Amino acid sequence: MKLRKIRQRLTYLTVVAVLGGCVWFFSTNTGPVAMWFRSLFFRARAHAVNPVPIKPLGNVQAAQACRENLQRIQTAKRRVAEKRATTTGVATWEEVLREMYPQYASRRFDPTFVQQLMPRCPAGGVYELGRLEELAKCSVGANGTVDSADDHVIYR
Repeated sequence: MKLRKIRQRLTYLTVVAVLGGCVWFFSTNTGPVAMWFRSLFFRARAHAVNPVPIKPLGNVQAAQACRENLQRIQTAKRRVAEKRATTTGVATWEEVLREMYPQYASRRFDPTFVQQLMPRCPAGGVYELGRLEELAKCSVGANGTVDSADDHVIYR
């Protein structure tokens, strides 16, 4: 009997929380909130499609190509920040890809098209945009060796 009452109260609490969230969501400026959800969706989808690989050792060519991709992503993030006239906040993959590929600026960026344009780490890592003030990252990252030539990291 007690378990039944607890379940019932949890159900009511969940319904109230969802309704409260809906009221909050639709009463606030939904632009940044929607952008955050879109960013979260693409990040989760990227992790589902490309699970985090084992960190490769010694593949300098793959690391160099990855660092070049990270530099391109970071340059596009800076352009997004300049367009917004801010240095803080979150950029979405859609915004970054529009800056990386200006020839597609007039095209609609649906999730499939974003996945097609998204840069890929040659070693199988997943790129993470992070906030505007942070550097873009690859899930492979540094592998802990003395030689940094095989690291998938940028420092500026």
